Amino acid sequence: MGTFHRLLVPAGVSFLLPILPWAPGDAGRALGGAPPEATFIRGDVNGDGILDLSDPVDTLCILFLGSPPNDCPRASDSNHDGLVDIGDVLYSLRFLYLEFVRSDVEMATSTELDLHSRFALLLGEHDLARTVTAAWERKQPGDPAPPLRRAQVEMAAGAYLPAHRAAERALTASPADLTALEIEAAAEARMTGLPIAP
Repeated sequence: MGTFHRLLVPAGVSFLLPILPWAPGDAGRALGGAPPEATFIRGDVNGDGILDLSDPVDTLCILFLGSPPNDCPRASDSNHDGLVDIGDVLYSLRFLYLEFVRSDVEMATSTELDLHSRFALLLGEHDLARTVTAAWERKQPGDPAPPLRRAQVEMAAGAYLPAHRAAERALTASPADLTALEIEAAAEARMTGLPIAP
């Protein structure tokens, strides 16, 4: 039987997480699978040759529902940290989401672009947030929301001059927007080296 660690979740419920008995050097042999030199796709848990939503779902089934592990533990270790754990599920989901957004930018609606740019910003994916926001700006010229998001993205990325310019564009369409006014003032303060007022 493998080693288990107890994970406490916020509601006070606990799970036992198996730590699979393998090391990066002897990947396939620990579970009787393929030899270490065998070809594999990292993250392709079910071995179908495609990285899709079924792979992190399979990892969850292995970790929490007792499904048997696959033949290549290295394929299950999506984030390449030497463990098969919830971090691999999150890494795979993040990768799949970002790839989906990159491929869907020009076909998405303005509402979808708003959500995608917000989520990319929360993930710290500034370049993706810029790409999505640019598509949103093309779909809705004159709307103050896309330039405001652009200003938020540029501030988060530390690009204060582009943030200031985007805030000015948002203020042109909506002169009383408090968020745009705050970003404009903060960007200006950062560019001039002044302390930012709380």
